[in-house]
Amino acid sequence: MSNFFETRERTIRYETFEIYHPAVGVHRRVKGQFFDKQFKLEATAPRNASEIVTFEPAAFETQHPEVSEDSVLTMTTQMGNIGSMIKSYLKQIKAYDMALPNTTATEYIYREFINGVPSVIYLWISNFSIQGDSVAFVASDDNPNSINVAKLYKAQNFPGLRVIS
Repeated sequence: MSNFFETRERTIRYETFEIYHPAVGVHRRVKGQFFDKQFKLEATAPRNASEIVTFEPAAFETQHPEVSEDSVLTMTTQMGNIGSMIKSYLKQIKAYDMALPNTTATEYIYREFINGVPSVIYLWISNFSIQGDSVAFVASDDNPNSINVAKLYKAQNFPGLRVIS
C-alpha cells in the first residue's frame, strides 16, 4: 500500500540590491552566492525594466525596513572588504554633485527574488559609514531630491513686483 504525505513547495529566496548614481552607474549585488546570478527585473524598474540582468555575488547583511516616528522607512546594509572601492565611488559622486548640484540622489533598490519573482523596495542612500574596509549604508524612502529649496524672488519672474533700491 502507498503512503501519501504532504511536502512543502521548495522555495528559493535571493536577497539583492541595486545602487545607481549617474556618476558611477549601476551596481547590482546578490547575497550569499559564489557566481553571478541573472534575474528578470520587474516591469516598473527604473532601468532595464522587464529585462534579464546580472547580479554579482557579495557578502552583505541587511536589516529589514524599520519605520520611524515620522513615517520614514529606513534600512541598513553592511558589507565588508569594499571600503576603498566605495571611497572612489564617493569621490566620483561628490565631483558630479559639485558640477550639477541638487540633481540626483543615490538610488538603492532592495529586491528579494522568491522563485524568480521580485519583491521590491525603492529607497535612497542617505548615509555611508566606512571603517577600514567595512562599509555600512543607510537607505530611506525620504528622497533628498524632493526637498523644496526656497527661491529668490526676482522682478523678471514676477512682473507685478517692483524693485526697491
